[in-house]
Amino acid sequence: MSTRMILAYVLLGAGMLVVSGCGGQGSPSPVASQPEARVPESPQEFDATPEMAAILAKADALDGQTDKIVSRCASCALGMDGSKEHSLHVGEYTMCFCTDDCKKAFSEDIAKSVLGLKVPAADGSDVP
Repeated sequence: MSTRMILAYVLLGAGMLVVSGCGGQGSPSPVASQPEARVPESPQEFDATPEMAAILAKADALDGQTDKIVSRCASCALGMDGSKEHSLHVGEYTMCFCTDDCKKAFSEDIAKSVLGLKVPAADGSDVP
């Protein structure tokens, strides 16, 4: 192939790229071109029955503090540390979860989830 032929193909390819990129979309609106600011969600709030509050009190004590914060992820059987970034409120308690998926799964039926929670004792056995 001659140099002229190669140059012609390169220019033809570049021209096609320019033409195909020039759709009649116009300029984007200023709102669309700015990244959307993420507003942090406030924690979800649920009411707690006395039975739920008793279970949450036991789960709260697992970290050695009775501060109305369940710092372990209840979706992970209280085996993982949770984060306030993924939290919800049940009665007077703040429950922290390790991921947003854990929080969503637990909150689908909050009463069933809390009442079914097996809280391990300090010696590793389950507290009834």
